Amino acid sequence: MKIGAIALNTWRETLRDRLLVAVLLCLAGMIGLVFAAEANVRDAGAGILDLCFTLGGGLGTLVAVFLGTSLVHKELDRRTIYIVLSKPITRFQFLAGKYLGLMATLGAVVAIISAGIGIVMLLVGRFDVHVFALCLALWVQLALLTAIAFCFSTITNAALSALYTVGLYIVGQNVLLIREFADSEVRLSKLNYYVGHGLYYLLPHFEPFDYKNILLYGHQLPWQAWGWGLAYGLVISLGYLLVATVAWEGRELP
Repeated sequence: MKIGAIALNTWRETLRDRLLVAVLLCLAGMIGLVFAAEANVRDAGAGILDLCFTLGGGLGTLVAVFLGTSLVHKELDRRTIYIVLSKPITRFQFLAGKYLGLMATLGAVVAIISAGIGIVMLLVGRFDVHVFALCLALWVQLALLTAIAFCFSTITNAALSALYTVGLYIVGQNVLLIREFADSEVRLSKLNYYVGHGLYYLLPHFEPFDYKNILLYGHQLPWQAWGWGLAYGLVISLGYLLVATVAWEGRELP
């Protein structure tokens, strides 16, 4: 009940900030720019959809990083966290409630993005119901990114948290390159090989959530890999949230 109440309050706070309205306006503006950039929509369907997926995912990423790194520090700046923690509420319950509230907000953001992409797909004559599976994968990806942002926000300030989160996100999108480098070093340096593979398994992976090229070029969505990707994202998100709780439990509030 306590976690649910904090989550509901977080959801209401994002609504008061008119975040969803801003997302809707940004998405509408981006779709308008896409159509303005393409003279003939139907002849450039794949290019338009690719750009829409990229812009939609980028918008969701910005929202996740901004909210994930600023929400805890906003409570500290307002001093409202002292009122909350003075009640019989643990820091884990506080973080879990904030996180679930953000997941509800990001769910609404992804729903808006899904609707926008669906409209574009209808207009270009390439609608595919599998787009909603991709958007669900996007939501889990944003859940993982938000958990990482929460983890950093319990350790350092908001600016550095955002910087570290974006950096780890970029690395997580290219983590396969680390394994390829490690494999290429197997005969030259055993140390590089084992360190590379260690980093490969320790770093978060974001490639299990990217299936847009499969959808754009008419291939069958690998449902088993898609399902395992969602499970991976949710489990790793829980792990980062637990790390954030442990880190915050040992930190004295200013």
